[in-house]
Amino acid sequence: MNDQIQVTSEIGTLKRLLVHSPDSGLGKVVPSKAQDWLFEDIVHLDTIRRKEYDFYIKLLLYFLDPEKIQGRLGEVDAPENHFNFYKPDHKDFYRSDKVVELQW
Repeated sequence: MNDQIQVTSEIGTLKRLLVHSPDSGLGKVVPSKAQDWLFEDIVHLDTIRRKEYDFYIKLLLYFLDPEKIQGRLGEVDAPENHFNFYKPDHKDFYRSDKVVELQW
């Protein structure tokens, strides 16, 4: 079996992307280690999840796997859905083979 990864150019069409949703590990970054671990600042986990990461995933899906998101923005971001579209352990998770969540 030949499962080698081969990259022939850094310029080309993005077809698939691995992502990892922010989790409680970010809360364990202590100020004394933040710079060593290449963090510019200590982050607030809920802010990253709701205001930054979810928007980032929507953008990636829009370009890489549009059928998962187009026409559904109101539904996936509705408060009554509790952002389940972005939670890998939830049945309503987006499950894309082009924007691949490592926790899924």
